[in-house]
Amino acid sequence: MAEASVPLYRPIKKKRVFEEVCGQIRARIYSDSLRPGDKLPAERELAQQLGVGRAAVREALRALENAGVIELRKGARGGAFIQQLNSDVVSASMRDMVYLGNVSLDELIEMRILMNEQVIPLVCARATEEDLAALEDNVATSEAVTRLADRLDATRQFYFLLGQASHNQLVMTLLGALTEVVLDFVEKSAPDPNERSMQQLAAERRVLVECLRRRDVGAALDESRKVADFMRRYLEEFSTNTR
Repeated sequence: MAEASVPLYRPIKKKRVFEEVCGQIRARIYSDSLRPGDKLPAERELAQQLGVGRAAVREALRALENAGVIELRKGARGGAFIQQLNSDVVSASMRDMVYLGNVSLDELIEMRILMNEQVIPLVCARATEEDLAALEDNVATSEAVTRLADRLDATRQFYFLLGQASHNQLVMTLLGALTEVVLDFVEKSAPDPNERSMQQLAAERRVLVECLRRRDVGAALDESRKVADFMRRYLEEFSTNTR
C-alpha cells in the first residue's frame, strides 16, 4: 500500500503590515545601511516611503523598541534611533524562559560554567593592563561591601569587566545576560549569605584574577570552576528544576 504523500510546502502565512515594516528596517540594519546611533526618518515620512499608514509604522516602532533594536527618544532632538548591542534584551528573554519553565536554573548555571570555559582563554590572550587593573579593583570592592545589593552589583560588574576583557562584543553581551538572570534569581529567592561565604567568594575571585594576570589559562580555568562551584552550592537549595 502506497504511503500517503506528505506536502512539501506549507501555506504562506500572510504578515501583518507592521511586521513588514519591521522586516524592512531590520533588512537595512543587516545590510549595514543603518548603524547604531543612526536616526530613522520621522514617522510621517517613513509611512510615506513605505506606502503604509502611520498606525502601522507606530506599531512597528514599538515592536522594534521592545526587541531592543531601536530607542525611541522624546523632545526636539528625539526620534527613533538604532540601538547598540544590548544585553538587557537577551537577559529578559532568558529570564522569561527560566520563570516560564522552559529552562531550569541548573541548566542556566551549567551554561554559565560552559561559557566561562570559552571566555577565560580569550581574556588570558587579550586582556590589557587596564582590563586587569579594573578586575583587581572590583575584587577589592567586593571584599569591602557587606550589603547584598552591593555584593550583587560587584558581581554584576565583575562579569561585565570579564566579558569586556575578552574584547569580543558578543561574548560580553551573552555573559552579561547570563549574569543578570542568575543575580535576579539570587535577589528574589536566596537569603543574604553570611560574611564568611562572601569573603571566600571574593578570595577565589582574587586568585582567578591573579591567574589571568599571569596568562595562565589552566590555572584560571581551575579557579573559575571553583567560583562556579561556590555559586552552585550556594544556590542548590533554592534551585528548582522546573522542566
